[in-house]
Amino acid sequence: MSWLFSWWPWWPHKGKKPAEKIHHPALLIPGIGGSILNAVSQNGATERVWVRLFKADGEFRRKIWSKYNPSTGRTESLSNDSVVVVPTDRFGLYSCDSLDPDLPMRLDVVYYYHDMIEEMKSWGYVEGETLFGFGFDFRQSNRLDDTLDLLKIKLEHIYEQSGGKKVDVITHSMGGLMFKSFLVYRRKDFERLVNKWVAIACPFQGAPGFIVDTLLTGVEFIKGWKKELFIAKWTMHQLVVECPSIYEMQANARFSWAEQPELRIWIQDKPDQKAYLDISKPDTVNKTLADALRDNTMDLDGEKMPLPFNELLAEHAQATKVAWDAAELPPGFLFYNVFGTSYDTPLHCTYGTQSAPVKSRTELLHTEAQYSNVEGDGTVPAESAKADGLRAYCRIGIPGEHRGILNDPHIYRMLHHFLRVGEFDPDYDPVTDAVLVPPAEEIEKEIARARSAAAQKKRLAELEREVVASIERGDFEEENGGDLVVHFRRKLDEARERTGTAGENGATVKGGASETVGTVDAEKTGGESGSTSSGGPTPPGSSAVRHPPTVEERLAAKALRAKEEAEAKTRKAQKKTTKANAYVEVDDLFVSAHAESSPCGSPDVRCGCCCGPSAKSTVKTTVSVAGGEGDLRMEKAVEVAAAAAADGAVVKAAAEEGEAER
Repeated sequence: MSWLFSWWPWWPHKGKKPAEKIHHPALLIPGIGGSILNAVSQNGATERVWVRLFKADGEFRRKIWSKYNPSTGRTESLSNDSVVVVPTDRFGLYSCDSLDPDLPMRLDVVYYYHDMIEEMKSWGYVEGETLFGFGFDFRQSNRLDDTLDLLKIKLEHIYEQSGGKKVDVITHSMGGLMFKSFLVYRRKDFERLVNKWVAIACPFQGAPGFIVDTLLTGVEFIKGWKKELFIAKWTMHQLVVECPSIYEMQANARFSWAEQPELRIWIQDKPDQKAYLDISKPDTVNKTLADALRDNTMDLDGEKMPLPFNELLAEHAQATKVAWDAAELPPGFLFYNVFGTSYDTPLHCTYGTQSAPVKSRTELLHTEAQYSNVEGDGTVPAESAKADGLRAYCRIGIPGEHRGILNDPHIYRMLHHFLRVGEFDPDYDPVTDAVLVPPAEEIEKEIARARSAAAQKKRLAELEREVVASIERGDFEEENGGDLVVHFRRKLDEARERTGTAGENGATVKGGASETVGTVDAEKTGGESGSTSSGGPTPPGSSAVRHPPTVEERLAAKALRAKEEAEAKTRKAQKKTTKANAYVEVDDLFVSAHAESSPCGSPDVRCGCCCGPSAKSTVKTTVSVAGGEGDLRMEKAVEVAAAAAADGAVVKAAAEEGEAER
């Protein structure tokens, strides 16, 4: 209704920022549980089953509960009446915006990419033109071919629609693992279609405490009284036991953890023994999980179905991690890793206590875990999130919770900087989230250095003109034995005496004729620190330091190149002149020979009554391909012309003889 009062001068108008320049289209990829899932019945009726807050638990059991099918590699719904699909409305953004669009109030846990989408639209991104989303069935493996093929189709569509512009991809949580699979298994498409990748809160080496407890007791996305409106923790547990994606987020046993994640169980499995602490690490935890889940069953419509720990999925997940560990980004690709910090994050899970141990590992499914925490975002340890195994341009940890980090204004400013939206500000520091301005004295020093460099550049230009002029006059050949370097040094000394400057030859000034290159921070570039110089890299096995060429040497080399180019041009011009002269003389020979020998007696070599034109063509070919210079070419041309004249005389004699007979 605000439009009714928009004419009123005192009505508060919300100013709209002008759109900024968008260089590349962007694609948002959510993590686990971050995509809307619809159940489509056989008659075409569509019902949202994830996420919903009303009648959620019952519909989830009937439509989403699944079993893994090894023959297809997919987790398939137990319901035969419907299939689960991801909606593609709003160019894919609908599936990862608000996960329950019907919710009458804001609930942060279901407002997934909503705030980020609105923020990016305020920058100038437009849905369907420069902003897209890609929701996917998070129950499946992160390397499922069907998912990777759909992602390829999505990227190709954006690439073609934007006129051949590569796509900036932003992933959150497990979406980063799925996109890393795209890098591994669709590398050529990755190089062809992707411009940049920003990964946010991705469990690159797993989420140890969170996943272990999820496999044993389930997961709750909402705490307090609101959880009664949502899906029950145990209902989620019965789903995740058959989800390949969950197994792929277990702690990577191949990773060198600062402290190995542990599953700790205080157990008294025999009445006559004391309780003891049983500890399982990433390489042995699956045996403990299999023992704990051996009697687990799923109750579907009154029918009990065995649901133990899935050994096939554990093996599949291990193969996936091996592939991820071997991933490499294309050369020069820009990858940014942002992760959450400052929150207690589970690393170790402990069940039971010494005074109240569990009697059997099967009791773990109904036992509350106690966590030993490390720094992270509450779900993913910072150690795991920043260990991407890739050549990252930068890795930045900021205070933020796993889901809430997507609503942090700091993230938006970083994205604005990473994606180069609008005018790029080189002074913005994404780590401190501030614009770094140097002190006034530093600015004055930089101005003084720039002026000094400009003056030196001007002096060098004058010296170069003077030396080139002396070369053209031939002075350097008479002086210093024709040594250009000595000649340049003498001229440089004279110039310094005139200007009153002093210093060693080849001194470098930032911004001047030459410039030194400093070291590069290894954490920022993902590579090793090192320094380079304009003299090029040092050969392997050599400890010698190669210095950059001096000013005199560079100017001497430049003068020599100019002289060689001038001589080459002169030779080319002489060659062209010789060839032209040869053509002229050959033409004269043909005119005289044709007039004497042709039946018509005409000096016109184009008369066509004898072999004149063809002979002339032969002569020109001979002139153009003959070896040697002018004399040899003319000699061959004369030979051919004489032969042509002789042939013409024979033709003329035969014609006269025929006329006499007639």
